[in-house]
Amino acid sequence: MSHVYVLTEGGKLRQENKNLVLETPSFKEIIRPGSVDQIVFLGGVDITRSALATLVHWKLPVVFLNRNGAFNARLTYGEREHVALRMKQYDLLKNSGFCLRFSQAIVEAKIENQILVMRRIIRNRKLDEVLLGYVRDVEQVKRRVRESSTVEEVRGHEGLAAKLYFAVLARAFLPEWAVFCGRTRQPPEDNVNAVLSFLYTLLFYRLDGFLMTEGFDVRVGFFHALEYNRPSLALDCMEEFRALLVDNLVISLFNKGVLKPEDFEEKEFGRESIDFPLEEGGSLETKKGVLLTTDGCRKVITHFEETLRDKDVYYEPLGEVVSWRQILLEQVRHLKRVVMGEEESYKPFVGR
Repeated sequence: MSHVYVLTEGGKLRQENKNLVLETPSFKEIIRPGSVDQIVFLGGVDITRSALATLVHWKLPVVFLNRNGAFNARLTYGEREHVALRMKQYDLLKNSGFCLRFSQAIVEAKIENQILVMRRIIRNRKLDEVLLGYVRDVEQVKRRVRESSTVEEVRGHEGLAAKLYFAVLARAFLPEWAVFCGRTRQPPEDNVNAVLSFLYTLLFYRLDGFLMTEGFDVRVGFFHALEYNRPSLALDCMEEFRALLVDNLVISLFNKGVLKPEDFEEKEFGRESIDFPLEEGGSLETKKGVLLTTDGCRKVITHFEETLRDKDVYYEPLGEVVSWRQILLEQVRHLKRVVMGEEESYKPFVGR
């Protein structure tokens, strides 16, 4: 099974001989519903009534994103609600001890994986002792996470570790035109942030899909604060994978010359914009942002999917080398067993 990404403006999705056909003035592509587990639309496309009927018949999950990767809508067919699992979720949400232990575990793992990436950057770039000081500072933050007494404290330590980590990540990129001035989003203000945001979005929806398939309520997380219609659990599950899966890939895409300056474009984000909405808060009505072009998005998606498929990551619970895709799914299933009380505690993925 595969994910299909539709990146086009003005295309049409129609049904033909029980298949879906995506057509634009320049190309035609056949999508066989039985071999797809999700379709992601980035940009505008017309969907015919027969194509919609085909999507409904196969119950294909469909996600609609803006060009900047922001969520627009989702086409679902009745959630796979696991009532017993969800009741356990809601009970654990009221268990402050569980929420704290879970939060400590995923943030410690996130920081440990950040440290692995930081050390790799320092080693590969032959950087100085000053940056090793950042590593030591992050290690101290990790120890404070373990000593935290509330989830709010853990969130504070996670934010500090991220700030130190991104200061080192900024030194990872070889091309002079690769710009990273600290983490920014909605809009991303430079080309590195454009790729980080886009890939975090792809990772998020992969985990979100796995969680929904297993029957979780994705809005009920244990680390991220609960907000109206916010998929907090998917955000929780992302944390352990950000550095090793996404950030390493971003470094590779720039340093190996996969991405070029022409793969980016500047757009104006505004409060009233449909295609490029400005994030809430702040006093500005418009703001310049940097996004991947359609060709740039294709490059990033291609390498992301290849990274997910390649079996080159050691996964300790299975004692073998598997793909990132399998690790994401196994960790979601592991969390399910923990929530159901079949396993004692959640053990996030930590690289080697």
